[in-house]
Amino acid sequence: MQFPRLLRILCLIYCLTQQTIYTCDSLSFNANTTLSKILEAIALDCKLNIIYTQDLAHKILDSKVISLHFDNASLQDILQTLLTQNDIGFTLENNLLSIWALQTKTFSINYISTARVGSSNTDVFFSQDSQNTLNTYQNSYAMQNFSTFESTQQAHKMALNKAAGHTLGTGKSGTKIYSIDEMDFWGELENEIYNIAYRPGDWYTPDSSIGTPQDTKDSKYAHKDIIINKGAGLLTITGSQKQIDRVEQYLASLAQKIHAQVLIDVNIFNVEHNDSATYGIDWEQFFNLTNLATAPMGSDNSSALILDNSGTSYGINIFSQGVSIERIVEFLQTYGKVESISNPKVLTLNNQPAIISVGSVLRYQQSTTYQTTTQGTSVQNASEIFPSVFAGILLDVTPSIEGKKIILKINPSITKTKDVSIENQTTALSSPPNLATKHLSSLVAIEDGQRIVLGGLIDKTETKIRKQIPVLGSIPLLKYLFSYTKNTQVTKEMVIILSPKIMNPQAIEQLQDEIPQIPAYEDSSLPLSNTQPAPNIRDLTLSSITDSHTLNNVSL
Repeated sequence: MQFPRLLRILCLIYCLTQQTIYTCDSLSFNANTTLSKILEAIALDCKLNIIYTQDLAHKILDSKVISLHFDNASLQDILQTLLTQNDIGFTLENNLLSIWALQTKTFSINYISTARVGSSNTDVFFSQDSQNTLNTYQNSYAMQNFSTFESTQQAHKMALNKAAGHTLGTGKSGTKIYSIDEMDFWGELENEIYNIAYRPGDWYTPDSSIGTPQDTKDSKYAHKDIIINKGAGLLTITGSQKQIDRVEQYLASLAQKIHAQVLIDVNIFNVEHNDSATYGIDWEQFFNLTNLATAPMGSDNSSALILDNSGTSYGINIFSQGVSIERIVEFLQTYGKVESISNPKVLTLNNQPAIISVGSVLRYQQSTTYQTTTQGTSVQNASEIFPSVFAGILLDVTPSIEGKKIILKINPSITKTKDVSIENQTTALSSPPNLATKHLSSLVAIEDGQRIVLGGLIDKTETKIRKQIPVLGSIPLLKYLFSYTKNTQVTKEMVIILSPKIMNPQAIEQLQDEIPQIPAYEDSSLPLSNTQPAPNIRDLTLSSITDSHTLNNVSL
């Protein structure tokens, strides 16, 4: 019978030409056979050469004893079962089978190599008993480059202290608003990769008996198998095949999350109510105008009720994408005069804070007197400093993408001076201004494309209006007969509209198409050897004066 002999020849040809579809009609091994013996038997039958690139791989295969039976299985399936299922890596090229236990792989991570800390703080210090009285409103990002894990933690604390200004416990003004967002991507990543890669039950961990003696979690070499170069954005890890696969899957999911972007369109309006005794804008009337596809209060979306001295008003409302800004403004105009304060657009990464600040920085004078004594002589010293406070709107928005939904952490705060006239002064104030502050904090989940309307931030001010007859109203004694003073109350409500949108690649391309393009530069300069001589300065100046019709009697 020549048929079995022909089958063996075909098997040998397949193995020698890198064909991994070699099929075994029947392959069985009893329970006393080690994995290394099974591989040697397969290699002998298929004329394969085996190379153990690490002694550790051969030791592991020698230590594993299994029973095995294959029927009509390919060579690739056999190797996958024997090696991959036992967390041993291999490659098969031509007739060379390379086997290893541990491998080292480098991943590229595109992210900034800094710890990002954003803080907003409103506080005024009236005391001069501390050198820390210089602290005022600050909206800053503290950044620090890192090189090792230990220095990452230390620098991160330094960044937090810098952003906070060491003022959490030293406020003197009675009311303090403090918000901080921190992001230590690389410091957190190192711990995350370690916990994901090396799981309980794995045959290899850096602190196992297979590793070196110094590989203990309590030592500074606990992460020696994970090397991170933050400047180059590279992560190198050593582990078994399953450990490398887990890290690769996690980094792929992480890249998809951290590179996602959200475009936040912000509209800030100020509504001056016709009715000074109003409780605020009743958004239920807007819901009842037409059959709008809106999400009323009490739905699955988060909502907040704002309470103030004048009554209650819905603070947060959610509208569908079909409700335009123009329609909302038309509704606001039914309550009074509408003024647009700002309309910024911010593009931010997923889970990264976007801070929008609109207002004025007011500086005030602060004098300090101290006495120094040198060799029995006392000298009186005086110094002046000019701290500052912020008056305006601070909006801190942090988006988090979850599928087609966006979770927004919204922290708007409005700080204004009780005396509005001092906000336009060009010189420093003689004393710290009195401030009035309104603050709102909320966590809202909406669909992509929906709008969030923040209202209920009502402010009532009283002003005096004096009217008089010219000349007569300024004469002493007679001015009381020809003038009068009237006290008026003005009620204003701040309305903030947020329109977040997830920016996928198609949306980013569409946004780029909407941005006006700068025309390409064209070299319109004339050759030196051509054309007429250029006009002199006098001709150019006179031509400009004649065209503008703004200057006369010019002598050159």
